Amino acid sequence: MLRESEVAIINHSILFNASGTEIIDDRLGMALSHGCIRLAVENAQWIYDNILDKTTIIIN
Repeated sequence: MLRESEVAIINHSILFNASGTEIIDDRLGMALSHGCIRLAVENAQWIYDNILDKTTIIIN
């Protein structure tokens, strides 16, 4: 189990069903989880394509 100081904040797109064919929740810009950052699909895709795994991201 992770300590509080080790909890990861995850970037991900809006929520789709398990097969990826239907949007379940497309809300952006509001607190909807315990710290994950929900992104528009095109922005999440850019991060996936351009940022290496385990890259530190600082949010101010």
